[in-house]
Amino acid sequence: MRWSRKIVSIISLVVLIAGCSTTYTQEDQEKLAQLYYSGEVEKAAILATKISEDLAGQDDERALIWHLEAGSVNLDAGRYPEAIAALNRAEKTIYLFDGWGVSLYHLPNPAVYTGTRTDRLMLHLLKGFYYLSQNSLEDALVEIRRLRVEQFRYILQEVDQEVFAYEKENSGKVVDPLYMAQIFQDSMTKSIFDQLDVNDAYTEYQQRRRPQLPLFCNPIAFYLSCLGYCFDREYQDAVVDMRYLVLLDLKNTLYQEDYAALCRALGDPVPREVAHAAKRPVPDDQVVCIFWASGKPDGWGLVTKTYELDGCVPTDWQLSYPEYTSEKTSPFSAGWRNEPRRTASKLADLSEVMRDEYWQQDFPRLLAHAKRSTIQMTVSHDAALVALAAASAIPETTIQLTAMASAGVAVAATSRAYVNNAEWRRWITLPRHYYAMHLPLPPEPGKRVLQITPPRTSACQEKLTLQFSPDTNRAIVYIRELPTGQLLVKNWESNE
Repeated sequence: MRWSRKIVSIISLVVLIAGCSTTYTQEDQEKLAQLYYSGEVEKAAILATKISEDLAGQDDERALIWHLEAGSVNLDAGRYPEAIAALNRAEKTIYLFDGWGVSLYHLPNPAVYTGTRTDRLMLHLLKGFYYLSQNSLEDALVEIRRLRVEQFRYILQEVDQEVFAYEKENSGKVVDPLYMAQIFQDSMTKSIFDQLDVNDAYTEYQQRRRPQLPLFCNPIAFYLSCLGYCFDREYQDAVVDMRYLVLLDLKNTLYQEDYAALCRALGDPVPREVAHAAKRPVPDDQVVCIFWASGKPDGWGLVTKTYELDGCVPTDWQLSYPEYTSEKTSPFSAGWRNEPRRTASKLADLSEVMRDEYWQQDFPRLLAHAKRSTIQMTVSHDAALVALAAASAIPETTIQLTAMASAGVAVAATSRAYVNNAEWRRWITLPRHYYAMHLPLPPEPGKRVLQITPPRTSACQEKLTLQFSPDTNRAIVYIRELPTGQLLVKNWESNE
């Protein structure tokens, strides 16, 4: 009797613990976003930290997204110990997901969130920012190197090289991405696409002129890597990154000037396409690099549709696709006190990166999966119909009735296919727009007063003034602008 009571107590405890576990939902993330974007960053950081800590060590389908949110919000709030703890939890979770070294990039679906490629890149960027806050430039550069490795692993090992050849061949043209063009050549996948309500979203994306390199080659990764190599005076590696950036956006003034400066530093001829760029020094030493981040990443749209293919069972498909909101942005400007201002250049729009990755890579895979699901269910349905016909031909007995009932259940169960690619999770506190510039630090300590003018489209129109130490050799200024006009300013200086 004593053992029975003990077993009942253990079972009750397990039930109690299970009943007390909390499931964090889209509503919780919307609450986080409301706090963060209304300027209550400290409260947002406390909320995100609590949830991240609650999910520590779990393989909950939402754990990773909360670790990422807690990392970025705490960094913005200046809560550095909480930030690195959350970012480390995120990195460990990704490591466990990837297992044998194969990156499990997340596709829209309700299963475990394994992180997008952008999530993984930005994780290293934020860890680099953390080390800058701890006055450890070398550790920050290690994270930038890891960011570069992640980028190059993707574009050199995990992306079909035909994509890059196709983009370069069709640069400047309005054409379908490679895999989408292939989809439209297959009658079944073309029919599925035509029955979906995503044509407007796709057409808006498809109508832009293609650069020489797909936008999912995230320019943030290339530019930060280039800066890191410049800091180490490894110009040959920096040029490699800069060539990719020029392929992404040849008209970008920042890329033109830095590419030309690096070529001159190496003693190489300056390529004709950047020969007209203004002569600037390589940003290797005695330099301040300024990054202005703003906006909120676009979310997911959802379409629920039943499509039908000739000779196949109907398929109910819930599909998420990236929404896109056109936002007018403008660059900030900056300069030393009593000296001319310079205008920043656009570095990245993460919503554009997300859309490019989705329509180039993810949607074709989702569409192929939906097609396979329809075919597999149709095969199962045909087999169930055969089984039902066979059961009907058996003389009427109890066995025959049982077989007919079983076959009838199978026919009903396979009469429709269901595909669920619904998604709501995304890193909601990550900025959307990034602008960048760099300026040489004046040798005279008295002139090291930097004045930054916000973008014309900013809700904040007050100039920002920063004073730099005479001992500073390199500085990185990171400004996160919120919709309220509040500026979260980080100024990291190094004498290394």
